[in-house]
Amino acid sequence: MNSIRRLKGGRPTSENPKRWQINGSFTEQEFSEIVAKAKKMDISPSQYISKISLSGKIIDNFSPEHRTTIRGLIGMSNNLNQIAKLAHTAGLNLIVMELDELIDGIGELIEKGR
Repeated sequence: MNSIRRLKGGRPTSENPKRWQINGSFTEQEFSEIVAKAKKMDISPSQYISKISLSGKIIDNFSPEHRTTIRGLIGMSNNLNQIAKLAHTAGLNLIVMELDELIDGIGELIEKGR
């Protein structure tokens, strides 16, 4: 009987999977402080605890100005998607002014971020 080899679907396995788990207990104040610090670093609380326990420090990849610029660009990209949807339904003539304002705003944010 011939066996048919099937490819396994789904996410590929990691080269270095995390096999061990350590549980810890925190007070309400400690937990809220960890969550706040992790949110400030834009990572999950478990990633924060893992990094801080291995290295003793965490280096922030982005400055507060860069984070503000990135958030502004994300908001403008959402606006651009809404404008594109409006263009498909109402036509391009109605949204030319909105596009000009959005393009100017994106240019200003990029210049400010440099």
